[in-house]
Amino acid sequence: MIAGIYTLIIFISLFFFDLYYYILPDTILIPAILIIGLYTIFFESQPIQYLITALISGLFFAILYTVSKGRWLGFGDVKLAILLGLVFGYPLGYLVIVGSVWLGALTGMVMIASGKATMKKALPFGAFLSSVAIFALLFHYKLIYLETFFR
Repeated sequence: MIAGIYTLIIFISLFFFDLYYYILPDTILIPAILIIGLYTIFFESQPIQYLITALISGLFFAILYTVSKGRWLGFGDVKLAILLGLVFGYPLGYLVIVGSVWLGALTGMVMIASGKATMKKALPFGAFLSSVAIFALLFHYKLIYLETFFR
């Protein structure tokens, strides 16, 4: 797993871009996917695991994007899912995605219950993906321990 400052800066910048502007810029995502993809291929011990995780994650989000015609999530979220797969691999990449879905759902329910939002209000899902990714980068050793504990 790549746990460098570069990756942390990428996720922090994506968090704020999506939170404030509801956009995940290609000028950040595409170079990050290329750089981390090349790093994964040349320096990880099992690069195929990371590449397959990126492919499946991206494909899942692409299907959601296509089925919803872009109403449920944007195409930037598809690219971010690919990046998450390249950074975390299996199973941590899927845990990050599932944790993001739960965090987004809970946030939405709290906002609706408090009257700050309605069902029509869009939430920046990339911000949830990025925030859980930052958490996973900072605490990945403890998360891996928990994952092996529950096996």
